[in-house]
Amino acid sequence: MNTDAPIPINGFLADLGLIGSNARLGRRILEQAGITRPGKIGFSAVKLERALAAIDKRLARACERPDCRAILSTDHGRRLVTVPRVACEVCGGSNNAGAVRRMVAACTDAGVHRLLVVGGTPALWEELRRLLAGDPIELRTVDGTRASNERTALQHCAWADLVVVWAPTPLDHRVSNLYAADRCVADRIEVHRRGIEAFATAVAAHLETAPGQRLGAIARA
Repeated sequence: MNTDAPIPINGFLADLGLIGSNARLGRRILEQAGITRPGKIGFSAVKLERALAAIDKRLARACERPDCRAILSTDHGRRLVTVPRVACEVCGGSNNAGAVRRMVAACTDAGVHRLLVVGGTPALWEELRRLLAGDPIELRTVDGTRASNERTALQHCAWADLVVVWAPTPLDHRVSNLYAADRCVADRIEVHRRGIEAFATAVAAHLETAPGQRLGAIARA
């Protein structure tokens, strides 16, 4: 695969479920973010993560299912747009359930049983808990919009096997800084995309490719 080949803009947007007027909206977002400019039909592959983040920051992509739209309608600051089910951030067709299954398997293999999520929204936490129902994963969440303190953060880190900082969701720096790598004793990962599928996939990939710092420290003790 040629990683230097440009990514077609129309194809990139279509993969995210953005077609017609939504594709035009997506293109404006990419142009405003400096990822492309008028007249261009593609952008460099090295800009892919920036392009994904730019779209995620501005648009909440939901299918026509009322439950999915209700979850994202409370995600203030992003415009709600209608996309095909496969591109829906909430249900992803059936992609969310598959991604969570992969995450649970990776957690089990890595000995991760207690998951702390820093950031997110109540609706996303509820959906994540629903998908984890019956699995041996304990989940705690930290509201990124509410002030916290160092003592509480340290207690959270001591409890957790893995801390997941959900960066693009509502998350004040005063909260996220309490869970920085130089403060938190637990293994830690930052997720830079919204959506359950992106969250679960990032966690699974981290555990599959990098041994947990906290678990490694316990093993060496």
